[in-house]
Amino acid sequence: MKITVCELPDETARREVAWADLVRSLRGSPTDVVVLPEMPFCEWAMFRRRTVDLAVWRSALAAHDTMVTRLGELQAGVVLASRPVELQGKRLNQAFAWTRDGGYRGARAKYYLPDEPDGWEASWFDRGDREFPPESVGRVTVGFQLCTELLFSQAAWEIGQKGGQLIAAPRGDRRPSAVAHGRMPGRDHGWLLRRLDESALVRQRRVRGSQLARLSGRGDPARDER
Repeated sequence: MKITVCELPDETARREVAWADLVRSLRGSPTDVVVLPEMPFCEWAMFRRRTVDLAVWRSALAAHDTMVTRLGELQAGVVLASRPVELQGKRLNQAFAWTRDGGYRGARAKYYLPDEPDGWEASWFDRGDREFPPESVGRVTVGFQLCTELLFSQAAWEIGQKGGQLIAAPRGDRRPSAVAHGRMPGRDHGWLLRRLDESALVRQRRVRGSQLARLSGRGDPARDER
């Protein structure tokens, strides 16, 4: 199975060019699974304001609604990420899976919510699900740990015990960063990436057998593992 991890720029003005780069890259090198960042289609700066701006919130919802309809542009069987949603009167950061055969499907929502200057998430969002059940998505069983939820290793253990083959960890921190053997120094961590025209960062990896892989969206210059 071939898995591609992509980082997109935070700025709205740069995102369309980066998206076009990603689409072009995957036309030349199709993949089985794409992992996008946490809430990839809104600017993370909105969450650095502690007071919820409902107009900005609604704009973020609309931007994700629009881009979800464009996921089919990616030459991939599965796309994994998260997005802001409103469900039953709650604002949530909800993981999702999109498949070429089945379309969009929401998954668990983020439970561990930081509340700090880099992201007042507990002010913007309601808590989601404490459980971390893996889900069958295409040919792989996927569990989600959204960004800072990676700090809680018990969740990864639960996903593995329940048959998870892949942990998708979309991240919202837009700063460049690096990783060594899954170590998380503060909020800077990730996986190896390849830069596309200074706009999008992509990393591709092949996973075999029952290997449990954890993939996020940050890292160093890439190599393709086969």
